[in-house]
Amino acid sequence: MNDNIQLLINIYMFGRKLKYSSKHNNQDVLMDFCILELIKNGDQKIIDLSTKLYLNLPAISEKIASLEETEMLTKVLGEDKREKHLKLTQKGQVYLDKAYKALDQHCLSFLNVLDDQEKKTLDTLLFKLINS
Repeated sequence: MNDNIQLLINIYMFGRKLKYSSKHNNQDVLMDFCILELIKNGDQKIIDLSTKLYLNLPAISEKIASLEETEMLTKVLGEDKREKHLKLTQKGQVYLDKAYKALDQHCLSFLNVLDDQEKKTLDTLLFKLINS
């Protein structure tokens, strides 16, 4: 097996580990966190989230409906009535605050094997791969 294939397998396995470690009651907590965090950082449209999170529209719409049902976010009509903007609710902000702590304590504990410089390098490399 060549080095590039081994690297892809390692990246895939890391993604699986990250996804597995972020599951709680069969819910992808990290996905909820990412959506709410992106909304918190500014007005978002569903199509923009779909692009940023590499999810198709039906998948992101289903996730948005679930978060709206639990009152974590709300939809607001844009200037074009077909366009819906997403806003974080107070309940969503409380969830984010709790999620920061949970992610730090549980989901990302496996990153403790890296020192600060290695984490910065990994972040830089992942950013480069994601945005290529």
